[in-house]
Amino acid sequence: MNEQEIQQSLIAYQLMQRHMEELKQQTVLVERKFLELEASKQAISDVSKLKEGHEILIPLGSESYTYANITGMKNILVDVGAGIFVNKDIESAVGLIDKKKEELEQAHKEIQNQINNIASQMNVIAENFEKEQQKKK
Repeated sequence: MNEQEIQQSLIAYQLMQRHMEELKQQTVLVERKFLELEASKQAISDVSKLKEGHEILIPLGSESYTYANITGMKNILVDVGAGIFVNKDIESAVGLIDKKKEELEQAHKEIQNQINNIASQMNVIAENFEKEQQKKK
């Protein structure tokens, strides 16, 4: 391996490191979204058990809440993407959440596979670099 090949390998290694960090950040985001969906599913389950007229607290944001009364839990507004909300019955809303969770699980697996592939490539570069260092001694 000549100096130019060593330099190229080091640059490739650094690029792979950066890419792996980006993938790890994506993993964190996917895991957060998954937990968010779990919390939504649990909230739907909890609220659907309440009787009409039951008083609840509704978050308004920035640690502010208001009181509201349950008037019926037949339908829920659900985000179906691009900020578009549709009215769904509880069973359909939970089904949509489950579908989104499955998609996130698949995305998580794909990201993990990419991380594993990059780690393997980085190991090969590190081993080759080590062999070159041994030759120079």
